[in-house]
Amino acid sequence: MKFNDLTKLSSLILLEKHNISRMYLDSFFKINSVELNPIMEIDNMDLLIELTKLNLGVSCTIEEFVSKEVKTGALVKIDSLPPLPKRHIIMISNKNFSLSLAAQSFWDCLSNNCFNFLI
Repeated sequence: MKFNDLTKLSSLILLEKHNISRMYLDSFFKINSVELNPIMEIDNMDLLIELTKLNLGVSCTIEEFVSKEVKTGALVKIDSLPPLPKRHIIMISNKNFSLSLAAQSFWDCLSNNCFNFLI
């Protein structure tokens, strides 16, 4: 479905404008000449998903957060044209400071693909 069609046919529920994920969406839609006019702006992803489950509108979320609901049919993934580009997240640290024990454990886990369910 083309974005212009989606925004005309559906009530959009999005994260608040100051949220980094929302800024990413706004930027992408602007590049594609689509203006977003959500009926609601929510401050957290969990509530956004719950409101979508209640059929109050269409929203954009991180796919992994709703994979079970999509598999069971509780929610439907809408493929869009053009597709949203994937985001890449990197881990960084300051080389002049040692990591805390917890941060080092997290870093080690990431390095060893402990979170392979996210990949």
